[in-house]
Amino acid sequence: MNKSENMTHAIMQMIMENEGEGDNSSPSISDEGKLARLQEALTAYGKINTYVVGDLVTPLKSSPVKGAGEPHIVVKSNTFKNPTDIPQHNDAEGGSWVASVVNDLVVLKFMDNVICPFAMASYMVEPWVLPGSEPHKQKF
Repeated sequence: MNKSENMTHAIMQMIMENEGEGDNSSPSISDEGKLARLQEALTAYGKINTYVVGDLVTPLKSSPVKGAGEPHIVVKSNTFKNPTDIPQHNDAEGGSWVASVVNDLVVLKFMDNVICPFAMASYMVEPWVLPGSEPHKQKF
């Protein structure tokens, strides 16, 4: 494995090891619920990324990405029309065969009062809405 693959593998291992930790107050999902969420994910995963630089987004509460409800600003957006468009072995450009996640967005967000960049999958985010505002696609 190269350095990038090793890092991705280590991150995925940490995620798997931490899965289920924390408060266990969340009820388990029924088989029917799992099937419904998988169908929703299939639909979302197949959509072409429509976010552009300057859009304000936030991770979906149902995604494994932390920071749901917090504003993130899109600073890079890639659109891949079909799987053959996705660059392989180059996480910075949008694809990782190890984790099978297409990180087609790069966003900036606050982390401990410091602005940090993160690569994200567009199907795991939604437009961020300023609390008290009308829901619409806000741009900075």
